[in-house]
Amino acid sequence: MNKEKLIDRAQKYIQKGYLDKAIADYREISEMDPADISIRLRLGDLLVKANQKEGAIKEYGEVARIYAHKGFYLKAIAVYKQVMKLDETSLDVHHKLADLYTRQRLIVDAVSEYSHIVSAFEKKGKTSDVLELLKKMVSIDPENVGLKLKLAETYKNSGYKEDALSEYCWVVDRFFLQAKLDKAEKILLELYKSHGKEPMVMEGLCELYRRKGETSRFSDYAQSLLDVYTERLDKEKMKALSKAVLEVFPANEKARGILRNIEAGEEAKEAAPPQCGAVKEKASPQAGEGVISPQGSVPKETPLPNAGGKEKSAVLPGEEVKKQEVMERAGGERGESVPSTYGEEEFFEVSIGEEEEAEVLEPIEVVEEVVEEASIEEIIERAGEEEGAEAPEAGLEEKEEEGLPAMPSLAASEGEPAEKEGKEDFVDLSKELGLEEAVDKIVSAWPEGEARETVEEIKAGMGERLGHEDAETHHNMGKAYMEMELFADALREFKISVQNPLFEFDAYTRLGLCAMSTGAPGDAISYYLKALKAQGRSDEERKGLLYELGLAYEAAGNSVEAVEMFRTVYGTDPEYREVSDKVKEFSEEEDDVPKDDDMIEVEFL
Repeated sequence: MNKEKLIDRAQKYIQKGYLDKAIADYREISEMDPADISIRLRLGDLLVKANQKEGAIKEYGEVARIYAHKGFYLKAIAVYKQVMKLDETSLDVHHKLADLYTRQRLIVDAVSEYSHIVSAFEKKGKTSDVLELLKKMVSIDPENVGLKLKLAETYKNSGYKEDALSEYCWVVDRFFLQAKLDKAEKILLELYKSHGKEPMVMEGLCELYRRKGETSRFSDYAQSLLDVYTERLDKEKMKALSKAVLEVFPANEKARGILRNIEAGEEAKEAAPPQCGAVKEKASPQAGEGVISPQGSVPKETPLPNAGGKEKSAVLPGEEVKKQEVMERAGGERGESVPSTYGEEEFFEVSIGEEEEAEVLEPIEVVEEVVEEASIEEIIERAGEEEGAEAPEAGLEEKEEEGLPAMPSLAASEGEPAEKEGKEDFVDLSKELGLEEAVDKIVSAWPEGEARETVEEIKAGMGERLGHEDAETHHNMGKAYMEMELFADALREFKISVQNPLFEFDAYTRLGLCAMSTGAPGDAISYYLKALKAQGRSDEERKGLLYELGLAYEAAGNSVEAVEMFRTVYGTDPEYREVSDKVKEFSEEEDDVPKDDDMIEVEFL
């Protein structure tokens, strides 16, 4: 029997409920034509219906492998997600999904998959495997503060104190940049208990209390840090920190004495005669050497060791700054700097003074005759009233997070652009589009008992990352999920892609279709009304959208709005789908059905 006849017979078996016989036929077809992936997918679906999960997983897994091998990563992901519905504990599938997501630069999803594996390894006590995975996660999302915190905590619990210190200091640096001083303080005070003599920690505490304006605590840690620098004979840092202390406490004898001795030694060295026979050359200053300008500033950077032994640069202090200026803490609008080892940003450094078009649519003309129907403008206007606001034009209008302290005007870290004032706040947008729930779901993989602050930072980092990931990739991923009838996953993808005006209409339309498929006509109506307001769409697209909106109203039990949508579509194309039957169905009498000669003439946008 040939392939076509086997397919026909299998379909008849399915209609009669003979799933086992249909499965047998599809297996035979698959053996006849192994390259036909659609047959294997259909076979997997039948195995699921027959409650033969192991067989279904095997078929789906083979299809996903073939897709991945051919470079169809999004389709492979969708099939693997189908496997996860059958067995969400499969670490092998989580691994494969994480790898595929990484290839597609869907970093949030990749991190989510890896987090499932981390959780499983932690429960089994596989600490070394957990560390390796966390390092991999950090490598693909290096700016996620929460992941860095998780890595630092794991290093600490595993006894790798220096590695933990390095990661914690990176986190503190980012907290400084984000003006999250309380979070930075919590970490620094914990580090001080175990690394009291570590300059990195003490420098961080000095910087913290300088920013907070707590001069007494700044003085305490600065005095202790001077002792550490003195023990290490680090004259450049002693000199820089002494100047910083004198800016706040001009009468501090300890700092003044250190500065006097260092400067006296420098003067004596400069006054010493050249050795006999030596040729005096004008050498350029080396790393770590201060260059004294006529004004007394020392702009040369000094290399500082970090926890790993590598050198980092810190700018030495410049011109004298008045005490009251030092005490000002509103964004750091003043003077020069003192050394630090925190990340790429100079400790105490504060910069001075740094800080396709949619087509305009013509109004439509509505000629009312016998039946009074709503025009497209009226439907759109009502859509805005029902939604309470205009549909979000994501990505076009920047928002500012409320309640966040003003970002200090710090010099940007090397290789990183300075933060722009008024930067779009993805968290607000995620709340508007329902993405916050999606991010919650993503971080739910982390084990119970995880530090709340760590999870919050991971979540914040993922929300920020989602706002910058490629909208087209998410949109295509959503379509792949729809094909596999993974509507919940598709909903999340379209909620991300709808932020881009290029995908706004299609994303809202597909969100409505997904909502209808999951039995949520109310949500579908909301999505369709937003799609209706998208500009630049064709007559055919608008007509199809109004028909879907009519179906959603019908499913929601709102017959008045439903018949209004159907009659509007009928007036432009009486042959469109089943619109004629729909109009008749909602008419109380046959005579109420609008005739061609007395319908509203509607000119679509």
